[in-house]
Amino acid sequence: MGTVYLHIGVFKTGSSTLQAFFAQNIEKLKSLGMTYPVVGSVASAKVGLITAGNAASLAHALLPCNHQAHKPDPRQSQLEWFEETLKTSQTPDILLSSEFLCDLEADAFATLNAIAKKSGRTLKVVAWVREQASYVESIYIQHVKRRRITEMPTPYIKALYPTLQHLKYHTFLSALSETLGLESVSVIEYGKSDVIGDMLDILGLEDKGFDRPSKKINVSLPYFLVPIFLELNKLDPNMSFSDQVVRNQAQLQLHETPERRSLLAPELRTEIRQYFEAENKALSKAFFGGTKIFEATPPEYISIEEASRELDAIAVTKLLGGIAIQHERRLVRVERAILALGKKLDFEPNWVRKIPTN
Repeated sequence: MGTVYLHIGVFKTGSSTLQAFFAQNIEKLKSLGMTYPVVGSVASAKVGLITAGNAASLAHALLPCNHQAHKPDPRQSQLEWFEETLKTSQTPDILLSSEFLCDLEADAFATLNAIAKKSGRTLKVVAWVREQASYVESIYIQHVKRRRITEMPTPYIKALYPTLQHLKYHTFLSALSETLGLESVSVIEYGKSDVIGDMLDILGLEDKGFDRPSKKINVSLPYFLVPIFLELNKLDPNMSFSDQVVRNQAQLQLHETPERRSLLAPELRTEIRQYFEAENKALSKAFFGGTKIFEATPPEYISIEEASRELDAIAVTKLLGGIAIQHERRLVRVERAILALGKKLDFEPNWVRKIPTN
């Protein structure tokens, strides 16, 4: 009997790094008796791009219809894909990953469990949990970077955190345990150790002979860039532009050390911790043997105003100059492609110059 491992995130707990790792080690995993199905954006993950995992389509189809990430892929066709994948797999174990799975309701997991049992396999869920105040701050930075928000941290986070139901970890994971059995739910505290090493331990695999992602995946914004993004977002930039800004700052090494401070005001951090206090105590008792969790010392607070003073004119010039250069290179590539196409189609010489510009 084999196992179907569902890595469900949650969000902001190293999922993109794990998905890149899985994608880069498909053959190695297969040689050890585990299939990581090549579907969706696995090719992108293999080269270190941000993805939602090989189970993203499955998750999107099974999400509640009122969920913002629900997509109209026929639920039945995705379940048939899941069943066929299990039926035709050449290995006993199968690994599926998507952080969107953490927002599925219990009946969806029950359905997946029934299909797994039909194939003679056990369904096991793997979830990382992150201290909620740290989580919502990271989500805020992500939304600044990729959702073009323009709000300051405190009002945005204050409105956001009560709406994130999966942050009620005990409520969610205990319901999942009732559906699958406690022994089928593995929970790890994020930030205490290496996510790849932890995952290999859960899979029962020795950390030897695997390729690891050579670069950071889903790089966060350094705090001195947040004020710039809040202003740029008022211009409604494309996501590719935002990603280019992040890549440029990493390439120019404008911020070489990990950020150890926080944009979360101390009083808001306390409010969030109190809001989830009972949940976290129950989580500790149910999944960590009563060991205290989320006990890290709160980082030093830095305001947006203070962060904005850390970026000087030279750094801004390097950053935005790099973007201009990248866009110029993209235009050159587009022009060359158009000229090559025109030549292939036997257009007359200098045809591009004859196109009206007004």
